[in-house]
Amino acid sequence: MWDHKATKAFNLLKKLMTKPSILSLPDLNKLFIIETDVSMVGVRVVLIQDRHLIAYISKYLGPKQQTMSIYEEEMLVIMHVVTKLKHYMWGKHFKTRTNHMSLKYLLDQKIITPI
Repeated sequence: MWDHKATKAFNLLKKLMTKPSILSLPDLNKLFIIETDVSMVGVRVVLIQDRHLIAYISKYLGPKQQTMSIYEEEMLVIMHVVTKLKHYMWGKHFKTRTNHMSLKYLLDQKIITPI
């Protein structure tokens, strides 16, 4: 139920998240870094540039995605964020940081999954 307390909390969060010390404007001439974190029920992604937060995305994983392997979930997140934030990264090099080490060798592996 959305009440006065929830509205107050939301307005405080909105105020804090839009302060310049929290979110920064991007410089399209500098390198972007995408950091991902996948849990059993959701994903969190931050877009960083020069140690400043540019964007934050979180997404709940539906029942179908929750049954995927962690490898597939990590790849799904990277594809989702690149699609969602393509206006920042179009034609530019960027780095992706993840805590799933096997993605480092993605191009060297023969993976047999639909994704």
